[in-house]
Amino acid sequence: MQFVRESDQPFRNGVSGVKYLMRGPLLDWGIILLLNGEQLSGHCHREVEETFYILKARGAWW
Repeated sequence: MQFVRESDQPFRNGVSGVKYLMRGPLLDWGIILLLNGEQLSGHCHREVEETFYILKARGAWW
């Protein structure tokens, strides 16, 4: 297992997007920050489960 500091990990889009804190063969865990107007495209994972903890949100979840 690799230990990381959250502040050392980049967001995928620079200032927003996904930031992974742990990645493994079956589970990814991280932080996601979406700015106003941003969205994630629909997608699925066949081999890895992703877990995100939502602190504040407004919108549609599908």
